[in-house]
Amino acid sequence: MGNYFFFVKNNFYTNKYFYLVIIATLFSIKAGVGSWNDASRMATIQSLVEQHTFIIDDSVFVNTGDKVYINGHFYSDKPVITSVIGAIAYFPLYHLGIDFEGNYHLVYYLIVLLVIKSFWLAGLFGFYKSLDILGAKRNTCFALTAALGFCSLYFTWSSVFNNHLLTASSLALGFYYILKYRYVKSLGQYIFYAGLFFTLAGCADHANAIFFVGFAIYLYLIHPAD
Repeated sequence: MGNYFFFVKNNFYTNKYFYLVIIATLFSIKAGVGSWNDASRMATIQSLVEQHTFIIDDSVFVNTGDKVYINGHFYSDKPVITSVIGAIAYFPLYHLGIDFEGNYHLVYYLIVLLVIKSFWLAGLFGFYKSLDILGAKRNTCFALTAALGFCSLYFTWSSVFNNHLLTASSLALGFYYILKYRYVKSLGQYIFYAGLFFTLAGCADHANAIFFVGFAIYLYLIHPAD
């Protein structure tokens, strides 16, 4: 976290475009649940916080088509980790009286802001710092990070609640910590963070578990078993 504030304080481009990033963060979120995908994840989030269960029968989003019927109950058919993280964001909102029953558009906006946009910014930070570690010039780091952040699907994904953004950001952060371990300082905590984010990527989108396998192979190569 200290590195992040140092980055914000001392990087010319970050200072210059700081307010642009804030505006993009606040005003590029889709207002409301607009697809079965969104509704399925919101149903799990609501059920976890309000009923303490993965069963979505009593959720206002139970009519979503993205669900499965098991043993007499409906469940979301989406990988659960994204919704679990969303539930962490919804928990304090719900206990503050901001719930899906009262204004689900506002709740959806706040969950996307707290979860998806936070990962969007964290992924951009990891991407920028990875380029910096690899020796790219500051102008190049900035240009490529801006292209990723505003001129790619990475920006589009950040406007709704989905697992794609979470996965992409986790991979960016995982690679950043590997590079930091290899080229900056060989601290065990960097390997732990890399493994954590690769695991998160695999849990959010199961196809991306292949990156964790690659990470495990990398660990074996740098620290072979006795």
